[in-house]
Amino acid sequence: MTQYKVIQGGQVMTLTISGESCRDSMSGEEFESKVEVILNDKVLHGCGRALHCQSLKQ
Repeated sequence: MTQYKVIQGGQVMTLTISGESCRDSMSGEEFESKVEVILNDKVLHGCGRALHCQSLKQ
């Protein structure tokens, strides 16, 4: 698990990336990581992959 936290101008954002497989609920695409973003009190969940992997798949 990797976690980033940013505090600026009274706002707090936390990004957590965990190495668990994740399937996008709209496209059905499989991703290598689960992602959670918390901005102040709002929580967003999604899927993701490492950006450096994009050049390897092209």
